[in-house]
Amino acid sequence: MCLRTFFALAATMLAVAAIAQTPGPAPRFDSWKIIGPGGGGTMIDPTVSPLDPRVVVERCDMTGNYITLDGGQSWRMFNLRAGMETFAFDPGNPRRIYAGGPALWRSDDSGQTWRMLFPNPAKKTVEHQNGDHSDYSLTSNDGSYVTGLNISQIVVDAGNSNIVYIAFLDPQSGNSALLISKDGGVSFHGEHEYLSDNILLLSYTGSDRLAVGTHGVYLNRADTPKHVGGPGDEITHASAGEADGKTIVSRQQARETYTSRKMGARTGNRERPRWASKPGNSAR
Repeated sequence: MCLRTFFALAATMLAVAAIAQTPGPAPRFDSWKIIGPGGGGTMIDPTVSPLDPRVVVERCDMTGNYITLDGGQSWRMFNLRAGMETFAFDPGNPRRIYAGGPALWRSDDSGQTWRMLFPNPAKKTVEHQNGDHSDYSLTSNDGSYVTGLNISQIVVDAGNSNIVYIAFLDPQSGNSALLISKDGGVSFHGEHEYLSDNILLLSYTGSDRLAVGTHGVYLNRADTPKHVGGPGDEITHASAGEADGKTIVSRQQARETYTSRKMGARTGNRERPRWASKPGNSAR
């Protein structure tokens, strides 16, 4: 065998071996498909408009935010200086969206443009970017603003778009503050304070308020939480939604998830939440 033939044969064998080792496409046995952005960071907290399920906003751990107006067929990124923590839609205005992080932002045109509401930019509000990672913070003469806060909850009153609630953990006191605005987020004042707790969920049904913190559940103006779960258990996640005319609340502790289909203190025919664990665990 001549040298040229030997090298040609060796190259062919190597190519065949490489092809044999290349894995083929793994078969899928479900109907999942990618419809959103990704690849540059974790996508978190997709929030769906209650008035139009095609409108969704979500945030990324790399500070960007994304919005789709066509049910995920196309997405647009928008940036609000820093990473956002939460979003909320106005139940009375299909084009109004709120975004919360170091500041409260609002869009009145389905996310095309945004403006800062809180702290009030006109009250000597100054942006700061410090450290190797250009950490973002604000200082302001807005009396209700606390430097270093991160808004974690936004609720817009379903019957009055001018009433907006926000909650955040005060980095100076370690308490969670609940503020209320009666002018669509232009100004805020204190509504309630949750001592040494971090509020994970804020939900309203009419005038009934339900707040879920790491230490338990607060009904209306309660200052101490109703503890749920075992001794020492802390709530790690909480969420709420509407179905069949009821508010469904879910909370997670350790490795168990609990749900309640009722909320609020007893008013009329409403009852206090009754929590049930997932199948296989005892109800608590």
